[in-house]
Amino acid sequence: MKLLRVDIEKSGLLTTIQDTGRPGHQGIGVPIGGPMDRSAARRANWLVKNPLDTPVLECNLIGPHLRFHDHALVAITGANFNPQLNDLPMELNAGIGVEAGSRIALGTAYDGARCYLSIQGKWEIQKWLGSAAAALTEADRFTPDSLLKKGNVLEVMVSDAAESGRTLSWTDEDPAAPIRVLAGPEMDYFSSARVADFLNVSHRISASSNRMGYRLEQTPPLYTSREMVSVGVCPGTIQIPSAGSAIVLMADAQTSGGYPRFGCVIAADLDRLGQKRPGDFIRFELVDRATAIDLLKARRALEETIFGEHDFEE
Repeated sequence: MKLLRVDIEKSGLLTTIQDTGRPGHQGIGVPIGGPMDRSAARRANWLVKNPLDTPVLECNLIGPHLRFHDHALVAITGANFNPQLNDLPMELNAGIGVEAGSRIALGTAYDGARCYLSIQGKWEIQKWLGSAAAALTEADRFTPDSLLKKGNVLEVMVSDAAESGRTLSWTDEDPAAPIRVLAGPEMDYFSSARVADFLNVSHRISASSNRMGYRLEQTPPLYTSREMVSVGVCPGTIQIPSAGSAIVLMADAQTSGGYPRFGCVIAADLDRLGQKRPGDFIRFELVDRATAIDLLKARRALEETIFGEHDFEE
């Protein structure tokens, strides 16, 4: 084994290290975290023959520039950031050998919001509660290595005998398809007419959106005079604050909230939603629990044909 060093020449826009996150700690107020597009992160690791829960770089809208001091096997999945290896176009969805001294430069995303870059090997990085994923708060204290900054160095233990990577033909679902949701516990706080209005219009993702939640700009807003105490929430929950404009909670969602839970995005559609960017329009489609389960089973079956049998955190 040897230590691979990767210099961060440019950090990009909020490039973070992500793994499967911290499920199981919501009871003490710790968000789950992890990739906004979990399937893309798993694919990136599979392409370089890593365990699927190995950390990856999650690049957001504008990607980083990386300099490799030793040979490495890397892969990029998710949105297309026009990646270049030594100033030449770099293939997506393929494990690619990178020679010592090489430079990978990711540009601006143009068909989604996030891509995932994997490096074969064991990442030498500080963890908190068993995860290297960038913490939502006090990142410098809990996960100081997980928010990339110019001048940082990534360290990965790699095998002396480099392996060849894999390739994968992957077609994402239609990005224009509606995001499917289940009715939330407080959907009945709103009139049937208001619910129909919400489902029949397109919603624009606000510029104030982030990994914690997408704020939606909609007309007309959803108002309710009913109050409630704080209750548990999770990624995918659609909350309706008093101002009436919905918030869809995402990967770094808080663990409780006091706003009515209008609905919840089904697990099978969360990755597709995670590839949306500020300014994008989305529509919602209400489905029942049986349909949501069938769609999740179909998604897992598809991934198992690629990865084999794994316990996927959704």
